[in-house]
Amino acid sequence: MSVPICLKHLTKIFHSGEAAFKAVDDINLQIDAGELITLLGPSGCGKTTILRMIAGFETPTEGQVLIDKQDITAVAANKRNIGFVFQNYALFPHMTVFDNIAYGLKIRKLPTSEIAKRVAEVLEMVSLNGIEDRFPNQLSGGEQQRVALARVLVINPQVLLMDEPLSNLDAKLRIYMRSEIRTLQKRLGITCIYVTHDQKEALAIADRIAVLNEGKVEQIATPFELYTNPASLFVADFIGQANILKGKLTSIDGKFAKVLIGEITVIAQVDEKNSKFRVGDEVALVIRPESIEICHLDDGTLKGQVASSVFLGDEIEYVVKLMIGDAVRVIEPYRRDAHLWREGENVGLHVNPLDVKLLPIKR
Repeated sequence: MSVPICLKHLTKIFHSGEAAFKAVDDINLQIDAGELITLLGPSGCGKTTILRMIAGFETPTEGQVLIDKQDITAVAANKRNIGFVFQNYALFPHMTVFDNIAYGLKIRKLPTSEIAKRVAEVLEMVSLNGIEDRFPNQLSGGEQQRVALARVLVINPQVLLMDEPLSNLDAKLRIYMRSEIRTLQKRLGITCIYVTHDQKEALAIADRIAVLNEGKVEQIATPFELYTNPASLFVADFIGQANILKGKLTSIDGKFAKVLIGEITVIAQVDEKNSKFRVGDEVALVIRPESIEICHLDDGTLKGQVASSVFLGDEIEYVVKLMIGDAVRVIEPYRRDAHLWREGENVGLHVNPLDVKLLPIKR
């Protein structure tokens, strides 16, 4: 049965001698029943510490963990009915696949017939039929990952926690397994918190993403909303690729603002409801590489010279050194009749103002 999770003012401070380090700083997060939410951020931002506090492996310095509206902050880890898939799988090397999966059921003293039935069901669920008698060292990385997942699912947990479960797989298998996990999680309807530092993995798998930075939540939103409307320069730079140009706000007229960058004026869209900008502010413009169109020199708002051109099969990636001094990355999708711009060629750049995001330099 799907259950909601609520984190209230969750804080964790680690002490080393007289020094104190706040790994998690006043996190408030509501996760709906059946939702898959990803905690995304750089190493050391507090992702795994949050997961471990939910699981009961770490005790919060402050705050509460509620599952299905019940405060479990002081409940022992083995009493929480939470499944945890570790980064290194943590399989018992001396046990067969069957015994690894059945371990949690044996601890719960279920009848042998019930254990066999549930292990068979979960092996079918993760497409591992027929390998019950193998040992972990006889399995591929993808198979070990499935066994680790099956070992958790067999106990019918209320909540599934996953700590970078795909980081040990090669790139092609990671893409396949993230799709498998997403499909399985939705079919079971289990509430899931998934930790990763891989932005593409987070975008592909999550209902919502919580972007963390230095123990704090920078923004929580759907993948599309995060990419389209980042709330800060950190989020803009961390999610996908972003060109960031800094300048001075010279005017605001309804939904649009003019920003002076060097001697060039660039128009950007303004969120009228939440705008806190004032004329004269130092601001940043965020432009995604795929939102820029390279054109002939006289047709562009921005002008520059092609510094590099790389053909990647499905796309062509350019770096253009602007006449105002900055360099921007431009991505154009492959087309059979695409014009290929040469390195050293002087070009213009066209950007729709609706694709230019205006953000404060300081929060």
